[in-house]
Amino acid sequence: EMVRTKGNKCNECKKPIPKLSRETIREIFKNLVDQDLWVCLRVCREWFEIGVKILWEDPLSWGYPVINVYTDFLNAEQRKSLKNAKITLPKLHNPMDDYSLYIKKFNLSELHDAIFTWLLHTENIDEKYRGLFKGNFNAKAAEKDEATKPIMKMMTLMISHIIKLLFNSTQGLDMLDMSINHLSIGIPADIVKSAEAMKRAFTDLTWLRVHTNFSSKLISDDRLETALKIFNKMVELCHKVEYLDKLKHFTIRRSDLWFNLMVSIGEHAAHTLVSFNLSGISLSPQQLQPLTRCTQLLTLSFVRCMDIKQTGKNKNKNGIVRDDVTPTFVDSSGLFFHSVKKMYLYKNKISPEALTSLIRMTINLEELIIVNNNTETIIKAISHYCGNINYLALTLYSDTTFFALMDWLSFSHLKTLVLGTHHSKILNFKDRPNQSLGSMLYEIGDQLPLSLTRFDVDFEVTPQQLDIFLQRSNYVFEELGLHQSSGLKDDHLKVLMNHAKVSVRLRKVTFDRIYWSSPDDDLENQISFEGSLLEKSSFSPKTLSEAESYINTINSTSFDPFIDPLQEIFRTDNIETMDTEDLNSDA
Repeated sequence: EMVRTKGNKCNECKKPIPKLSRETIREIFKNLVDQDLWVCLRVCREWFEIGVKILWEDPLSWGYPVINVYTDFLNAEQRKSLKNAKITLPKLHNPMDDYSLYIKKFNLSELHDAIFTWLLHTENIDEKYRGLFKGNFNAKAAEKDEATKPIMKMMTLMISHIIKLLFNSTQGLDMLDMSINHLSIGIPADIVKSAEAMKRAFTDLTWLRVHTNFSSKLISDDRLETALKIFNKMVELCHKVEYLDKLKHFTIRRSDLWFNLMVSIGEHAAHTLVSFNLSGISLSPQQLQPLTRCTQLLTLSFVRCMDIKQTGKNKNKNGIVRDDVTPTFVDSSGLFFHSVKKMYLYKNKISPEALTSLIRMTINLEELIIVNNNTETIIKAISHYCGNINYLALTLYSDTTFFALMDWLSFSHLKTLVLGTHHSKILNFKDRPNQSLGSMLYEIGDQLPLSLTRFDVDFEVTPQQLDIFLQRSNYVFEELGLHQSSGLKDDHLKVLMNHAKVSVRLRKVTFDRIYWSSPDDDLENQISFEGSLLEKSSFSPKTLSEAESYINTINSTSFDPFIDPLQEIFRTDNIETMDTEDLNSDA
């Protein structure tokens, strides 16, 4: 086809526009937001065929509207069972395509939330039950109560039918997250019978998260039995190499089957696994031996893990027999994760010896995020074994000494240092019990390595303390984060501006970080630093305008360095939320 231009009076024909290949169009579409992609589907048949597959890869992220669409694909028997449960379904439509074929990301928690919201929105459930699945929810009681029993039946049927629809239709999932907690109906029992559907779901798996969380007494016995069968099936599938040869991300929480899964992953995903994450697991560093085979492993995360206190067969609180499967070897000195660059330690109850072993095994570590006790042990371990650390996010606990941290810091090669306190009420170093962190800031400035380009703090700093600190720090950094409960004022900004005039290097200042929170957290304690609630920073327009002449970026930020490294992959629950969901977890 020849193209003419209005600006050419002679209507001279130009060269034809080159036709883009389907693969090129697909790559372009993958970078569009859903709203723009919807528009592209209407351009031509070819664009529709390419775009519709991308659009429907992650449908559960849209929330409840997607349930309307999926009801069109339920068979007559399924629709009848829903109507018998008093569910009013929308009229059948004539979809342009079978959208259930294209799903690539399945998250059970998202499906649960979408169905419940859909039932409320369509008035199948009275609005007064909107708070049913909250902190005081009891599944056993809800299944017996005459008022909530019909709701439980509706939810069970809807979840069962749609899981079967998606698992039987999919051409292979990239992400499978079967995590569910006590604030839900659990996994419907008849899903266990869908063995072939489970296999289809595992075909192209890249991300897998297994999160049992069924230790709560609030979970009914049949739901517990179903969960165990589901996860046993997962173990069986994980032992088949054809289901793990593409796996990149694996997370498991509170499961007695974790070691079996890890052995399979070490054998079958040795050249693909990128991140491995454990939560609520009793372990010893020696048990990580199978993972040392994984040559592409970059990230390790340990959340609320514990030392193993006993071995052999035991029964948990639900009477289920478990086997700790402790390996026979006891020495971890010869085990190394040569490829691991990033490690996340969150509230683990692990001995200093075990922590030291974990650090020693990751000799090429570059990034370390710590929200953990025994921090002095960790600091000493990285000073001995990890000379390549360039990023450290450290939450100060009462066992941290100022001397140990400064002694290591001055000889480190850090590029980024984040000192946090918002996870702990401890605001002082162990060897400086009567000094505030702000008053010690200038001493920290004395020890900052010349390699540092970014420094971030979460405690109160006065303008005077900030001024002295900046002078003592040799003007080394380009980015500075100040996140304090009272917020920043003009006086802080003037100090920063004067510093930027002299140093020239300071290019970015962030403040008022937005912290995560979970339903089980006390929000007041969550954002409290020294007894006062978090306040917004306030700058006069004149001072802000003047400061922006010397500092390129001055803004608030939502970046929290202490959150789950996999938050972008598993949207609904980060490690912190996943952790606090469990009623049986210790603080």
